[in-house]
Amino acid sequence: MGRWFKNIFLIIFCLGLLNNIAQPADKQIVIDSLVIVDSSLVIDFRAEGIIDDAMIERLRSGFTSTMEFQIEIWKKRPFLFSQFIHQKSFQIKLAYDTWDNRYQIVSSDEDRKTSSIQRVREICSNYQKITICANEKIHKNANYFATVRLIVRPMSIENLAEIERALKGNKSPNNKIEKYPTPQASSKNRFLKFILAVTGFGDQVLSSRNVEFRLNDKNKIIWLN
Repeated sequence: MGRWFKNIFLIIFCLGLLNNIAQPADKQIVIDSLVIVDSSLVIDFRAEGIIDDAMIERLRSGFTSTMEFQIEIWKKRPFLFSQFIHQKSFQIKLAYDTWDNRYQIVSSDEDRKTSSIQRVREICSNYQKITICANEKIHKNANYFATVRLIVRPMSIENLAEIERALKGNKSPNNKIEKYPTPQASSKNRFLKFILAVTGFGDQVLSSRNVEFRLNDKNKIIWLN
């Protein structure tokens, strides 16, 4: 193994130990409400325990993390598979700016910075008034349910690209990447995925499903359970 790979392996391994030693709070998605607002289906939910000490440590070590949310509406069908109706997805990217010692939170709506870890946890944990779809997609004579899926990527695509270049011996992102990787490169990539998984740097997936609901004649949600 080259010097680059050994250094990167050491960094990932040490951070992985910190991730395993830490005792994060229980991670879960909690759906708080689902209502009709201005002819749209709107959801409130929480992502509890996601921004733990291990993620903060990774951010301060120079890694960029991504949180991808996938909110889906499904139509319940007796004796059949549920029918997919609509999906709303969005991403939040987290990083740490070493120049001014502040955390950076980037979404499609804003790009903000804060020096408070508690503020980072608040922003990344509470999601209110998220519009999913127009209520015309929800018919009054059918039952539905909503799901929220969160994919946490502790390492960004850019971080992975840097490591892959190091594994291949490329020192610059401008170096040409082979279309068909050699057996040695493929072996290193598999080993990298294994290391990411065992050290906690692989993708983490959480999901939650609410109880069934339907619309009444006044376009208000009626819970069935």
